Amino acid sequence: MLITAFAERLSAQMGAGDLVARFATTDFAVLYPGVDGHEVARRVGERLLQAVDEPFLMAHGEVHLSASIGVALARDTDRDAGQLISDVHAAVHHAKRSSAKIASFDVAWRQQAATAMDTEAALHSALERGQLGLCYQPIIDLASERALGVEALIRWHHPRLGTVAPSDFIPVAEQAGMIGAIGRWAIDTACVQLASWHEELGRSDLTVAVNVSARQLDGPELLHDVKRALDATGLPPGALILELTETALLDDISHTIHGLVAIKALGVRLAVDDFGTGYSSLGYLKLLPVDILKIDRLFVSQLGHADGDDVIVSAIIGLARSLGLATIGEGVEGSAQRDRLIELGCDSAQGYHYARPEIAEAITPILAAAVPGRGQ
Repeated sequence: MLITAFAERLSAQMGAGDLVARFATTDFAVLYPGVDGHEVARRVGERLLQAVDEPFLMAHGEVHLSASIGVALARDTDRDAGQLISDVHAAVHHAKRSSAKIASFDVAWRQQAATAMDTEAALHSALERGQLGLCYQPIIDLASERALGVEALIRWHHPRLGTVAPSDFIPVAEQAGMIGAIGRWAIDTACVQLASWHEELGRSDLTVAVNVSARQLDGPELLHDVKRALDATGLPPGALILELTETALLDDISHTIHGLVAIKALGVRLAVDDFGTGYSSLGYLKLLPVDILKIDRLFVSQLGHADGDDVIVSAIIGLARSLGLATIGEGVEGSAQRDRLIELGCDSAQGYHYARPEIAEAITPILAAAVPGRGQ
């Protein structure tokens, strides 16, 4: 198992008196009693990053991982273990948000941690109070410029906090054990809306894609949720697409494949979101029962401008084609990016060039139009 190999790689860097422990699916804590000062801690962190940067040789080929490290020092006599762990979590969060490899804790981040606690408390009642909603962004066929369907994107509108970004509250929901209920609501709501579009527009070919958290793959609930939503709405299974990021497939690949195969057996389609930004392994990709690769906006947004991005996008499209997978370019903001995707052989696209994520009523005319975005 990949996580076990990762843990063993970390353990090999430990000395006498050092400790490594797994906190969550892909979260590890490392305790170094002898480290004094942030510079020393940073050097230790760089050594750990170097160790995990080497590819992991698994049964199905090489796997490359990336990691972020948060550093907190226990030098204050009034700091207990719980506070130290909270500080480390804040530092890791900062490292991930800033795209840095290593971040040392700043006391100002404690306020951010307090905000996260407030977010968790408010999130518990968000569903009951009707504060969660879905916006939809069309997915456009590049050959015909006709809408193939939509991606459902969750939004939280809180009366005091304002509009809370999914990147701020989804991790909170995962850690608090609320992601199952929120994910169930998102699938139900998206399916009801799609069924309405099928009837209203007479377009039974339209699809809806719903993002799935790694935590939703841990048990059988996701399969049950999907079955119930399809049965309740009468949608054909192929009208529903579940999107998973590469990192969502990381923990136990054999367990993940088993769960996805069961969902795929229903006729539901599966997409790998943000492809190219996580760990990539052709061996694993061949085993996963996926139908679609979504090319991350990081690469699409720079098409024709940044050296190497055209090559990367072309390689992803070629890989997908060789595996019989469809491709969607994310983050298309102008006609130049659209045209380049067409030249490279991408199947479909989504982005501001066609439409921003909007409520269902605002998206309906685009789904009804024969050639949305033409002439822009």
